[in-house]
Formats: sequence, C-alpha cells, structure tokens
Amino acid sequence: MAVGTSVGKVFLYDIRSRIPLLIKEHPYEFPIKKIIFHYHSRNIVSADKKVIKFWNEVSGNSFTSVEQEADLNDFCIPGSSGLILTANETPKMNVFYIPDLGSAPKWCHHLDGITEELEENYTNSIYEDYKFIERSELAQLGLESLIGSNHLRPYMHGFFINKRLYREVYSATQPFLYEQYRKAQIEKKLQEKRENRIGVVKKLPKVNKKLALKLLESRDRSSEKPPKSELLHDERFKSLWNDADFEIDVESEDYKLRHRRRDAIKVEEQFQPESFSSSEILEDDEINLRIPKMYELKDGVKFTEDIVQLESIASKLKLQEAPLGIRAQAEEEETTTLAPIRNRVITIQPQKSKEVLAREKAQKEHLKERKELRRSVKDLNLPKLKIGRKFYSKRK
Repeated sequence: MAVGTSVGKVFLYDIRSRIPLLIKEHPYEFPIKKIIFHYHSRNIVSADKKVIKFWNEVSGNSFTSVEQEADLNDFCIPGSSGLILTANETPKMNVFYIPDLGSAPKWCHHLDGITEELEENYTNSIYEDYKFIERSELAQLGLESLIGSNHLRPYMHGFFINKRLYREVYSATQPFLYEQYRKAQIEKKLQEKRENRIGVVKKLPKVNKKLALKLLESRDRSSEKPPKSELLHDERFKSLWNDADFEIDVESEDYKLRHRRRDAIKVEEQFQPESFSSSEILEDDEINLRIPKMYELKDGVKFTEDIVQLESIASKLKLQEAPLGIRAQAEEEETTTLAPIRNRVITIQPQKSKEVLAREKAQKEHLKERKELRRSVKDLNLPKLKIGRKFYSKRK
C-alpha cells in the first residue's frame, strides 16, 4: 500500500506493519495528487501538480520523471502500456509515450513503429580506432614508407593511422618520454611545496614590474630618507602601474642613452691611459693641481665615431629636457633634425594645415590661368602715334 502526504512524501507500507518499507520525497514538496502501481514494469507512479515520478517498488531507485509547465490535475496510464495521458490546467491534454514502461495500446499501435524509426542505433565508425596525423608528424615518426599501404588512410591534409600502431611507434621514437614526464611531476610537487611555505610575498603591479621591484628594494635599504616606493601608492602615477601604454621600453635607444653605463661607451677598447713623464707633472706645495686623466689611441686600432656620436646625442637629449623658450631658440623654424642614432637621421617637417594647402593650390591655378589668357600689345593692331613738335628745355 502507498500513501501520499501533503508535504510531497510517499510512504510504501506492508499492511502487516506500521513501519514504512520505503519513503520517497518529491523535490517541490507539493501535495501528492495520485499514486498508481505499474505492474508490468514493477514501478510506482506518483504525481504532484509539477512532476510525475516513476520509481522502483523494491529498491526505490528512480526510473524517470515527467515535468510539465502547467499544473497537473490527474493522469492515466491505459493498462500496462507505456502511454501516459495527463489532464492539466490547459485547454489540451498532454500525451507521453515511454517504450521502456510497456508497448503502446492496440488502438494506437502505430506508435511502436514511429519509435523504432526514431531510435538511435549505435553504428561503429570506420575511423573510430584511428588517429589523425599530419604529414609533418608522419615524417617525425619515420613512417613515410607506409604511405600507400593499408596502415595509412589518406584524408584531407593528413592520414588516419591505427591508434595501437601509433602508440607503439611513438613510444619507440620517444624512449625518454617517461623520464621527462617523471621529472615534470617531481618539479610540480616541489613547486607546490615551495608555494605552501610561509614567505614574504611582494605584490608587484601588472606593468613595469622591474621598476616597482627596484623601488621596493630601495625602500628596504633606506631608513632615514623618505622611500621612493611611495610612487606605487600615489594616485597621480596610477597609470604607470596599470596602463600598458606607460610601460618602459628598456630596449629603446632613448632609454639606453639616458641610462647607459660607463662601460657602454667602451672607451678602453680603443684608448689606453696616456703615460706622463715626471717633468710634465708640476709639483707645487702651495697649489694642488688636479691633472685630468688623458687617453691615447691604441696601436693598430681604428678610431670609430660612435663615442662622439653618443656624446652629441646626449647633449641633444639634454636640450630636449630644457624649457620651451631655450628649445625654441635652438630649433629651426621649418625643419628640425634630431641627433643621429647609430648612423640614422630623423628629419621632421611641420605639416601645413588643410586651409593653407587649399589656398596655395587655388593661387597656383589662378596664376596659371592668367598666364594663358595674357595677350601681347601687338595683337591689338593699334595705330602708330605721330610725334609732332619737340620741346626742349633751356640750360641754366
């Protein structure tokens, strides 16, 4: 005997005992509206207003369930068939057919033929046990001699090869594959152990990580002076650490010139310190003379102008950092030529506005038209003027 409650529970009893054999709960906890026994499939069918559940009468395992959008009032299963008719809060009834519950009734036996046509039959594909590889991978495995045999099936831009054959050949061509896998696993476990250790983790921004790390290191070294790492928390320089457009390119020429080291010029490669004699050095107790360090070109070394160019570039860059008034005096009005960087010269020509270009073009066309329309005085055929009396002035 099965009993449904108002909280969505179904109790299955043996009439000889007051202890239920099974307790089945509906997920929505709505009152149970109907319970029937489906003897052909040995299932119990219970329904509330949202779902119809099919479950085994012995084990209580769920067989299937049917849910509807509209509220359910009643359902009917003709005999031991798999046809289910439901009465809902809609103008039309819903009909469901589950072949695993039972066959269709005699008056609608055509449903069995429809389900047989719709049944998905599993068919073994001809390429199920094969692996697709390209021609380049085939050459790496050394199987080019199998092209044209039954072991390879050409398809598009590659071949299908039996998976078993592929695994055997791959393991033979990669004898140290297991060792590499073993080392990778050991390294992975060691990395996990390192991550679990307690340590000081420095939070670095997404952009300019090297600069941020340098500022943090300077903060650790400096105790008296205010730390430069305050730039990391200054809102004015927020874009320097978040926006990729502000990332410092350490490979650019300007960066190398502004942050070049002394050994970057490589003076010692071409020059050597000049040796002075004792007579050339002036010794005076009263005046302390600071003699500059002089260099001379090494024997057999050809002089290159890279050093001179670098010095001129440095002076030009200093000019660029000067105020606007000084730069305006030093620069030309029409063209500006920057310092050569590694035998390259950049010439910047100021671009004229569209209005100026249009005005100049119109003026040129006007002059050209006037030149075409201009006529000579001879073409007018004017009469010659007759000069009569001549007038002279008396000399003083």
